[in-house]
Amino acid sequence: MSAIKNTISGIIISAGFSSRMGKFKPLMIYNDLPFIINILLKMNPVCREIIVVTGYQSIRMKTEIENYLLHPEILPAGIVNKKIIEQNKSLFEKVKIIFNTNYKKGMFTSLQKGLGEASHDWILYHFCDQPDIPSEYYSEFTKQIDVEYNWIQPAYSGKKGHPILFNSEVSKMIKDSSADSNLKIISENKNIRKKIWNCTYPQVLNDIDTVEDYKKLGKH
Repeated sequence: MSAIKNTISGIIISAGFSSRMGKFKPLMIYNDLPFIINILLKMNPVCREIIVVTGYQSIRMKTEIENYLLHPEILPAGIVNKKIIEQNKSLFEKVKIIFNTNYKKGMFTSLQKGLGEASHDWILYHFCDQPDIPSEYYSEFTKQIDVEYNWIQPAYSGKKGHPILFNSEVSKMIKDSSADSNLKIISENKNIRKKIWNCTYPQVLNDIDTVEDYKKLGKH
């Protein structure tokens, strides 16, 4: 059973300190645009709404997203993706930027906060440091949705990656859990029915945590 875009809520977690990087990751540049804008543009075709959970530098995040999506005309003429942003100007209407007051307690609290705002049956859960996943991934991945499963995860060369999909059943487990829990604990619940999708995208294994990781990413 393939996905229909109006059944998916996207959640992007961008609340952390980016301490290992030394710079604020969501606003670092890849392919001429901030990580967060790259991801929003790619999630747009498959999500009915996209929830961006902020914490650290929340005001700066909100301002930057609004500037890029609402005012693409002010971007420098040389930016490769300026035309793409202009074509996606309506994207801002489906983006909801929320603040997690408990962000210092960890990523799981930000996921819980985002799920509290989600309106649809399936969740596309995305980290803010995977800006290089090709656009084609998102349409192929969401087609893997099947009612027999409640957790769908990509893998490449036998290693599990991200972003992942899960349904409202898993969302409830997460929201009902302690803030000290984590997704690994949730994934081991006996009621989780996993589908592992062996894909052709090595980028699902990327985790841009350090300056060295960023250098390998290229296209700055």
